[in-house]
This record gives sequence, structure tokens and C-alpha cells, in this order.
Amino acid sequence: MHKEKQLLLEESIDKSINGQSFSERSTFGKKELLYFVFQAKQAKPPVCTDEDSLNSPFGSIVFTGNTQRPRTIELFYNKNKEIVPIRFFHDKQFVGEDELTVFLLTELFDESDGDINLFWSIFIDLIQELFVKTVFRAILLGKIKEEDFFDKTSRFFSKDLSEDRSFMDNLNYLKWNVSSIKEDIEKNSLSVNTDEKLIRAIQSYNSVLERILYKRI
Repeated sequence: MHKEKQLLLEESIDKSINGQSFSERSTFGKKELLYFVFQAKQAKPPVCTDEDSLNSPFGSIVFTGNTQRPRTIELFYNKNKEIVPIRFFHDKQFVGEDELTVFLLTELFDESDGDINLFWSIFIDLIQELFVKTVFRAILLGKIKEEDFFDKTSRFFSKDLSEDRSFMDNLNYLKWNVSSIKEDIEKNSLSVNTDEKLIRAIQSYNSVLERILYKRI
């Protein structure tokens, strides 16, 4: 790949990853990041064995949005080497790995003057920068195809669903019942009718799930 194409590719990867937002599905947040730093400053490891910390992630960060597939970052902790191993995933596909030193994290914390929001922002920027470099390297090495990384097609909904009368009826019925339940709650007019709407909503929801490719979730 020519140098110009490489630069364009890296720029596209950067826009794709940095255009996404921190997802509520994440299990690693500000509290966990601070825990890493405080444990390091106290020279005490997190409450888990070396084997556990290397085999099971301490937590994960999920990025979604920007009309891109979700990306996941798993963070581990190696207290003996004082490093934080990181594994990067595009959707569910492993892309590569990297690591941060605990010393670097404590430095970033000190430079942020104890401002957790600033510290978190710097940390996320760093993580995304590593993700960009990892994906760029993976594409060049053929570990992941460029078209797969930028693929925006739905994994759950097929194009013919709009022509499926039964599916559309169930989807509309689900929407109507959920909206009606919301209205009952807002008007404080809950009754046995609301219960019936919930039952119908659940039935419609199950019918919708049976039709889409929900097993891929």
C-alpha cells in the first residue's frame, strides 16, 4: 500500500473510532481507573490473583455510535510487571493488543491535578489512539479486512423485513402497547388494562425477536 493510501486509511480509522461514544454497556469507568491508580500508589494489587487478573478482564470499555460497529477494549492487570494489558475488539473480532504501564497512569493522574474528569478524558484519548494504531497495523498485516472494519450493514435486520407484513404488524403493535403503557404511567391511570397491554407488548416483542437475527446478539 502506497504511503498516501496508508495516511488516508489511518485518518479514516481515526475518524471511525474517535467519532464513537463511551457506552453504558462498559464495565470499566472512572471508578475502576481510579482504583488502578490508588492501588498502585499504595503498592497494593486489586483483589484478585495473578492468574485471575491475566485470564479475566478487570473491566471493558465499549464504544458505540458514529454508524459504526461497536468496539470493545478489555483491560487486565498484571501486578508483578505493573502493567495494564489491553485487548482490542472490533465488534467481537479480536484485532490486537497493547499495554500501559501503571507508572504512566499515575503520571497522567498527577498531571491532571486530581481532576477525575480531565484524567478520564486523557485516558480515553490515549486508549483510542492505541486502538487506531492497533487497527491500522492489523489491516496492513491482513488480520482484519478494511471493508469489514468499515462495514455499516445491520447484523440483525434483513432488507426484506419491510415487506414482511407479519413482522411489521408485530413491530407496530409493540410500539403502540409500549406507548400506551407509558401514557398510563404518566397520567397515573394504571389498571388491569395496563397489565394486559404489557402482556401483549411482551408477546409482540417475542414475535419480533423470532424474526430478526437476535441470536447474533
